[in-house]
This record gives sequence, structure tokens and C-alpha cells, in this order.
Amino acid sequence: MDIARAVRPEIGEEIQQELRTEHTEEANIQNGASINQKMELESFVEKHGLGPETKEKLLTNGFSSQRALDLLRVEDIREIGIQTLGERRLLEAAIISRNNPGNAEAQPHPAVTNIMPQSTDELNTRLGRLLEDPVGAVDRGDRRETYQGTSAREEHLDKKIQHYRSLCYADSTKRTYSSFLRSYFHFCASMSYVAFPADNLTLCRYVAHLAEKLHASSIPKYLAVIRIIHLEMGLDNPIQDNWALKTVLRGIQREKGL
Repeated sequence: MDIARAVRPEIGEEIQQELRTEHTEEANIQNGASINQKMELESFVEKHGLGPETKEKLLTNGFSSQRALDLLRVEDIREIGIQTLGERRLLEAAIISRNNPGNAEAQPHPAVTNIMPQSTDELNTRLGRLLEDPVGAVDRGDRRETYQGTSAREEHLDKKIQHYRSLCYADSTKRTYSSFLRSYFHFCASMSYVAFPADNLTLCRYVAHLAEKLHASSIPKYLAVIRIIHLEMGLDNPIQDNWALKTVLRGIQREKGL
């Protein structure tokens, strides 16, 4: 028999009570953390309009805390096992908006959209006005002008810049790029994807789509106009150093040949 309990039997009860108290406090801490994680997941689901299926799959796969949700990638969606196409699209959009918070709310660029352009004017705008030469932007003559103040001079030079930029590509190239851009917008609209800025998975899927009907050597030409739009919008070039995209293109070349 324990000596302490032999001297004071109530000591055993005190020890047991302390152990029960410690266990209760530990359980409360764990429950508190669990509640916080649940609230973080609830907030994420509610913010992005996700359904019960997605919530359950995220919880089952360990994406129950904000920290885990911050590490969630578009590539993980397939492994999570969400069956409903609409829910997959919503979760993909949530991840993209998280990675591009400015585009998720303010959408500062007019080309950040998943809607296909409906008019030539809108298309020209999306191409950074490279598809058109502004009428009357500059005088074609060689006459010299007198400028009154810096602002007038700057305005004249800006018109010159726009004119020279409009001559950057031949008319045939502009028509070709316009056709390629329509192809990309059609694809994004049909899949409910955000066209700009383009994420890796969208580009890889677009390339796989093109490979169903084009030669491997033609695909980079379709990607060129996507690169131009990003640069015109001041966005990073999504084609350069894109390892996932490069490996897809190499695989297409090996299968289909040049």
C-alpha cells in the first residue's frame, strides 16, 4: 500500500482529482483548438459559397485550419475527391482568388474575366490596342509644330507612342492573334475559367485541348498571344519558366511529333 495513502487516505483522492482536472483542462484546450479550426473552415466555405460536400471533403483530408487551407493548391482538388463539377469549379476559383487577392475583390484589369468578349472593340482593348491604329492619333506629315508647355508636348509624344505601338505587328499578325485570342476566350468561357491572369492548370488544360486538333508546332503560337496580353496588363509572363507547361508541351511533341 502507498505510504502516503496509509498515513492520509484522502491524499489518493486529491491526486485523482488533480489528474482529472489536468485531463479536463487539456481536453478543453484541444476542444478550443478544434472549435477554432471549425470556425476557420466554416468561414472559408461560407466566403466562397462552397457546399456541404466540399466542406466534408476538406475536413476529411485535413484542411480544417486556416494554415492548412493556405497550403491548398488547385492540383489537390482531384485528390480530395470532390465529385460535383460545380463544386470543383468553386473551390478552384477560391484558391485562385486567394493567390490573387487583388483580383478577387477589386478586379482592376478589365480582362480579368471568365466571359468571352462579345465585340471587336472589347477584343481590341484586351490586346492593348495593338490591333488598331487610332484614327487621327498623329499627323502623317513631316511638318513641325510649336508646343505650348510641357503637357502639350507630352500629349503629342504619347500619341506618337500609341501610333508606333500599333505598328508593332503586321496586319496579318494582328488578324492571326485576334483569332488565337478568340480561341482562348471560347475555351475559358466553355469551362468557366478565369482567362486573365491565367493560372498554370488553365494553361495546361488549354494546351491539352489544342493538342486534340493542332500540330505540336502550332500550339506555342496560340500561347504567344496569352503572353502578350499578360505583359500589356502589367502581369507576370505565365509562359516563361513554367515547368508544368513545358513538360506538357514536350509530351505532346513526343506523341504527335513536330
